[in-house]
Amino acid sequence: MPKKLSAHEKLQAMFHPPGQPVLYPKVKVRRGQLMTREEAQGYLDNRFAGQRAVSATRVVGFVAEMNAGQWVETSQGVAIDIYGRLIDGQHRLEAFLVSNLKELPIAISFGEDPRTFLHYDENVAKRAFKDILTIGGFNKNQLSISGAL
Repeated sequence: MPKKLSAHEKLQAMFHPPGQPVLYPKVKVRRGQLMTREEAQGYLDNRFAGQRAVSATRVVGFVAEMNAGQWVETSQGVAIDIYGRLIDGQHRLEAFLVSNLKELPIAISFGEDPRTFLHYDENVAKRAFKDILTIGGFNKNQLSISGAL
């Protein structure tokens, strides 16, 4: 019978997949280049399992900017962790795939520490206690208990 993991061990498993060596971040940022639709889909197909559900409102806002020619590459683009998983930028990439753009000017940070995922968008869309428990691998029964707290 497999060992029952503590909440801390579940979080560790999310951030550092079992069987993978613990890698140490060495961030490289790619700027001033264009992303193709194929690249964007590839990143979305390999997104971090703890991502929130995609917000249609956020995607529609980005699509409007892109289609109006108002999209500007900023330092906040897309982040890929040391295991190759998308940990930031899913809304931007989803919007790109829906937009009229053929290529997207966007900064990409490679080699990010997976733990930084918990700190993205803290001031924009706070993670609910339920979100944190879901990231930690808790099941629906445990989540319903969190709603009562």
